[in-house]
Amino acid sequence: MSDYERRLAAAQAELDGLGLKAQVPGPTTARLLRMAGHDPRPWPYLPLHLRLLAYGVPFGVVWIVVNALFGWRGILQDPSQFLASTLLGIPLYTLFMGLLERRRWCGKGLSRWEEL
Repeated sequence: MSDYERRLAAAQAELDGLGLKAQVPGPTTARLLRMAGHDPRPWPYLPLHLRLLAYGVPFGVVWIVVNALFGWRGILQDPSQFLASTLLGIPLYTLFMGLLERRRWCGKGLSRWEEL
């Protein structure tokens, strides 16, 4: 059993012991990531900054597309409002999701991935 497989089994046992459900990458995704040199982890064991990127980037893309499609006349007349709403909306959403993540996972007493 490799070090990664041992950590993954320990993480799954820890999550099961606390009664928590966390998504583990599927076998095909895990195999592709491992071939690329990455070790996929269950969601709560990812660093917080990566989890925030996973929330913020898709939200930012959707935010910009929706604002561009439905507010395009306003963007052409005054792009500063579009820019201001984008520069405020995306970080506020990401901050809110970060607070939810800390509340959901960080208060459970989970071990760090490196300690498993």
